[in-house]
Amino acid sequence: MKIFLIPLLILALIGGGYYFLKLQNTDNESSVLKNVIQNPFVDEITGWETYQNEEFGFKIQYPKDLKLEEYLNQRVNSEESKLGLMLSEGQGSFYLNVLTEDEYQKLEKNFDNLNIERNQVTSNNDLVGEVVIVKKESVYTSETRYIIYKNNEQIVVIKSFPLVSLESEKSKQDLTEYLQTFEKIYKSFEFTK
Repeated sequence: MKIFLIPLLILALIGGGYYFLKLQNTDNESSVLKNVIQNPFVDEITGWETYQNEEFGFKIQYPKDLKLEEYLNQRVNSEESKLGLMLSEGQGSFYLNVLTEDEYQKLEKNFDNLNIERNQVTSNNDLVGEVVIVKKESVYTSETRYIIYKNNEQIVVIKSFPLVSLESEKSKQDLTEYLQTFEKIYKSFEFTK
């Protein structure tokens, strides 16, 4: 009887060890998967350019094929900005404006007269901001999106401005790609101070 119990005990130990190791691997895979889900754009923006501004305390990533223009104390796409960035491509432009409090209040007042939808948005670094979608009735893009990030020092507005006609399926696909790029850009935004 003892001879029969020893192999059974050995099998139980081997089985328990295998189960424990499998459980450990599942936890590691779950941890990796959780990280990928929380930060889904990290791999997709590898190879992008990084714009960093020490004076205004932020950085943002953008595709290499976009043309970057920087403006200081100028009107950039209808907002008077302490700093304005324009990233342009064939399907439209992306704007980043560092606004004064007065300019931000003007923008908010302008929203009062428009058909808008507001939601919270989270960037890759868990920065919570607000997305304001302005609905339009036009043959060109059906909406403009404003992403608003604030900290104690700055108000940053990132704006989409697609130049895509909505009359064909190809144009609708172009708009989808444009908006996906816009989402990756604004989710890469980070205050550095």
